[in-house]
Amino acid sequence: MPIYTFYLPKVAGVDPANGSLLYWAYESDENGDMIEGTEYITSSTTEATASKYYLGSREPDLQGSFSTEFTWKNLDFSFLTTFSIGGKVYDSLYAGSMETSYVKNFHKNALRRWQQPGDVTDVPVFLIGSSNLSADRWLIDASYFAIKSIQLGYTLPRKWTDAVNISSVRVFGMADNLCLFSHLDGLNPQYNMTGGTNYVYTPTRVISFGVDINF
Repeated sequence: MPIYTFYLPKVAGVDPANGSLLYWAYESDENGDMIEGTEYITSSTTEATASKYYLGSREPDLQGSFSTEFTWKNLDFSFLTTFSIGGKVYDSLYAGSMETSYVKNFHKNALRRWQQPGDVTDVPVFLIGSSNLSADRWLIDASYFAIKSIQLGYTLPRKWTDAVNISSVRVFGMADNLCLFSHLDGLNPQYNMTGGTNYVYTPTRVISFGVDINF
């Protein structure tokens, strides 16, 4: 399998009767491989642990960048973007805010949790010190699109600058780390290629203006 391939139990939903997580499981042959047609749903973490699935890799399918720079009369414009398509990230930080070993602040998605028989939801009943497994429900699409920089400038006409013995004057505005579109809320998927998350937040947005004067 590719490097950083995820091999995890696969969640089959939440039992509306009691709020427990349900998992996919299967019968295995002597080599540990799934016997076709034997899949079933269970709440047993033991059976789910013995029935793991290959669930993709951190490696993206495609990554790259787009950039351009052009001028029109006295105006100049440039931008740089980067992107990545495909791959998975195991969001352990999100998991830690949804299933805790002690009481603390929870993620807002905790409001969707199972609370009474008949509730249909994707968030199981909350139990402090939960025995739920690390599973595919914490896997998130690692795709992103980032606008790294945009710059717009205007060079004053020569007839203006020659009158004061200046070679050129250019005024400009620029924005760095303008936008990051990602499935990781508030975190930065651009540089972590190991398949996990850590406390690396999106880069600081910087907007600046300047004047470039040449004598």
